[in-house]
Amino acid sequence: MDWRGMNFALDYLASTGTVFSVEQRVAIQSSLTILQQDNKFNYVHFLGKICGTERDYYFVCGIGKDYIKDRAYFYSINMGIDWVMLPLPNAGNIELGLACRGHFIGDPTADSETDIVPDNQDEIMEGDDWVTIKEEERLGATIAGIMNEVAIIPRGALIKSVNGLVTENKLFEGVPKVNATQFHSYYHLRRPENPWDRNIVVRADYNLSLDFLDSIACDLPIGCWSLQMDSLETTVFARSLYWPGFVAYHVMDTPRYGFIYIGTGKKNWDVPFMILPPPRAIKASVVEGGGDYQFDMGKETAEMPGEGGDFPYESGPDGRPYVPQELMDEEEEGN
Repeated sequence: MDWRGMNFALDYLASTGTVFSVEQRVAIQSSLTILQQDNKFNYVHFLGKICGTERDYYFVCGIGKDYIKDRAYFYSINMGIDWVMLPLPNAGNIELGLACRGHFIGDPTADSETDIVPDNQDEIMEGDDWVTIKEEERLGATIAGIMNEVAIIPRGALIKSVNGLVTENKLFEGVPKVNATQFHSYYHLRRPENPWDRNIVVRADYNLSLDFLDSIACDLPIGCWSLQMDSLETTVFARSLYWPGFVAYHVMDTPRYGFIYIGTGKKNWDVPFMILPPPRAIKASVVEGGGDYQFDMGKETAEMPGEGGDFPYESGPDGRPYVPQELMDEEEEGN
């Protein structure tokens, strides 16, 4: 969230349990004003807080001309009094940082143990130590993982010009209510990783200047994202099961949106085992708007309507995807 709209954003997020005191808001906003002026950033976004056992890490992102490529990250352990630029992690540090077992302490110079044994051994030998990493490097890997996997924006918030420059869309008026609860209306705030033709398949009204990012509708497993509407049906909240503590919001039909992360900085690696997978003989294919899902049951093919672009199955009493019994019976008969 942009620091200039931080008060409005935190008011919208208060219903999700994201609360900052008046003292914290004033201190962070005052320090980010100076940070933006000193580094000549176009925007400075407050990203959240990673809770440590002794001190917490506040982290922000400074954005230059290009919204995707021109970014720098800073962290603070004294609630914004001093901001330190975060070193960019390499692929090895990201793997080590996400494999750390313990909690953050709040000391950038401290060592964090990982679940990786030295020299690629199958098990640790007596007298050997686990591979360690500095907490500052672990912090960089964690923030990189959060921004790469769960930082999202609504469709149309950014626009890509003919020269490849990605900037804020000044004409963005928000996602309509009819599409606000659809997964294909939200994109990852990162460089595209999926093939460009995958977005074309998802959207019938594909626009190269708006749909150049990866949609969260393509994320696996199905159900790793949750979209919920508030009781007034004005704001949509998105949560990720991979990173507990992350929440994004968008006020429908308005240009107000943002996201924040407040958590322990530990990724939930058990998500694939927490979500009920579909039967192996049933294949679901997402089409425009999430309106239709096609189920392939061997020789015969049936179509089943989906609602809201959510799970391709109805929800059972426990909130998990429910597969109709007749489909499972037909699968058993086929075997």
